[in-house]
Amino acid sequence: MQPETVNSPASIISSKTHGGRIYPAGLLMRAYPDPALIKKCAPVDVIDSSLESIINDMRHLMKSLNGVGIAAPQVGILKRFFISGEKVIINPIIEETSKDRSTQSEGCLSIPGAFGNVTRPNSIKVRYYDLEGEEVNELLSGMEARIFQHEYDHLEGMLILHRMSMTHKLKAKSANKKYMKVYGDKMNQGIIFKKS
Repeated sequence: MQPETVNSPASIISSKTHGGRIYPAGLLMRAYPDPALIKKCAPVDVIDSSLESIINDMRHLMKSLNGVGIAAPQVGILKRFFISGEKVIINPIIEETSKDRSTQSEGCLSIPGAFGNVTRPNSIKVRYYDLEGEEVNELLSGMEARIFQHEYDHLEGMLILHRMSMTHKLKAKSANKKYMKVYGDKMNQGIIFKKS
């Protein structure tokens, strides 16, 4: 079992990473089927410079991987925060969801190589705290709502695989398995990135 938190930046570099490249961030990127990815996260108690530092590393890692969002459990931290686009989201709550829904293909940094159709509400009403500790209430729609819901699912211990039809789930798992064969068994334990 992997530890619930990463207390200090990793100092080891994996020789095989996403796309065969090494990404500079002092975090351990958890890859499916890591058990940390399916655990419900606890609330953040304190918003401080330590959290800000972790978020900056997560943002760097997310951008290095061409992602649009990243959640704390994806780097082994079982706390309720994530980055959605450019926003830092702490202790989020989805208060309402629209009845109208749409299905789109989604991928996940923790399930490399896998994509599948996921149905989600088109708009959501949310409440969360930003990095300054200010409460934010928003109505999100479109891609912004989809990214928020995807990252929120991570905090609840859910992956896109849990939301896919059986056909898409099997295709996604097969694609992920092929990716893992090519890029190394170290990914089963997570990918280690060195802080530059």
